[in-house]
Amino acid sequence: MKGSSIPKPNSVMVLSAAAATGHLRAAEALARGLVLVIVNPIPGQEERNSDHFLEEGVAIRCNNLPALSYKIDHLLSDKERFSKMQQSVERLARPHAASKIVSTILRSKVLNQSSLSTSN
Repeated sequence: MKGSSIPKPNSVMVLSAAAATGHLRAAEALARGLVLVIVNPIPGQEERNSDHFLEEGVAIRCNNLPALSYKIDHLLSDKERFSKMQQSVERLARPHAASKIVSTILRSKVLNQSSLSTSN
């Protein structure tokens, strides 16, 4: 269904404290283009990360586990809101970050080796 606004089955990733969530799992989800559903973040850094994702418009938060399915259903049924969140994910995500880091490191090594060989 090309052009359909119906969310794909793998459109969200649920992150919970019980699943050992953290910034790496969230970064992976964003790189894959997934909207985040954050469940009961641990106070401290995980809670601050959660706040950041909420402010950026890439996540919803659920602190009441019995309400989780309702919140996800409500999000997926609100096509306009979900579409805006997907656009925010695209803006915030850095899917090629690892490749860029490796390229930068390799370029740096090549430049360092080059400058060492020219100084000899």
